[in-house]
Amino acid sequence: MKLGHMLLIPVMLITGVLASCDGDDEEGTTTRGTTGTSGTTTTTTTTTTTTTTTTGTGGGTTQTARVQLAHLSPDAPSVDICAQGEGGNFQGPLAYERLDDGDGVAFREVTGYIPLPARTYTIRFVEAGVETCETAISGISDVENVNLEEGQSYTIAALGLLAPMNSAQPFRVQTIPADPAPDQGRARIRAFHAAPDAGPVDVGTITNEMFAPLFTNVTFGDIGRTEGNSYTDVDPNMSARLSVQAAGSQILNLPGVDLAPGVVTTVYITGYASGAPEPLQAIVCTSTPEGSDYETLASCTLLP
Repeated sequence: MKLGHMLLIPVMLITGVLASCDGDDEEGTTTRGTTGTSGTTTTTTTTTTTTTTTTGTGGGTTQTARVQLAHLSPDAPSVDICAQGEGGNFQGPLAYERLDDGDGVAFREVTGYIPLPARTYTIRFVEAGVETCETAISGISDVENVNLEEGQSYTIAALGLLAPMNSAQPFRVQTIPADPAPDQGRARIRAFHAAPDAGPVDVGTITNEMFAPLFTNVTFGDIGRTEGNSYTDVDPNMSARLSVQAAGSQILNLPGVDLAPGVVTTVYITGYASGAPEPLQAIVCTSTPEGSDYETLASCTLLP
């Protein structure tokens, strides 16, 4: 797969991590991440979430939602996903069929948005490159009751470990609603914790060597919250220095992050706090109101 395209076992589905977020006119973070090259930036292809329609088999229209897949599990193979609506057949594999990508989605990659009819789905993970949805990947059970509401955008995030050791987090899947665009002249930032061996973290900015937290005590599988929101708005900064800290010590330094006005920046904290076998790094992705569905690449940078 090119650059960029996240259940306890048995599967645990955590649908709507951001339950308090209404998601109206949402804007998602489309990424087909960055595979292994620090500081690499992909091409921007993100879109807002608006209510769209598709033509049904009977000539009518169907209200749609949009989904993207974020692969944040460091020991899982490259994957693709299929979606089965209630009473229907599996659609997909979606990256292969809709995004023309036979390489699947690898660790630290996130697909572009794919429109689907708004309904409740069962999601199946299949091997990268397969052309059918018949066989799920061994060890990853189907994820049931994934509810996609009309006009909303979601990230289906695969995270945790297929073979967890010690206190590391087991593999699971979460559905994360997108967030709306910030007010005019402001920048919006989100932070998602997907490092399976890391405890709670604080995420913030550093100015004149002083740490100013934006989100505190963000635990694995959660998104940082401020005043009940799953995001915080800040003044634009073309070269912000972000920092991820644990127990008062910096574990991840993220220099040169462009917090642009009108843009939502999502920081996915990935890899191992121990540094092996995958280093602790962040996928920093941006989304704007421009763009269109079915794009395969998004604006993402792997830092540091």
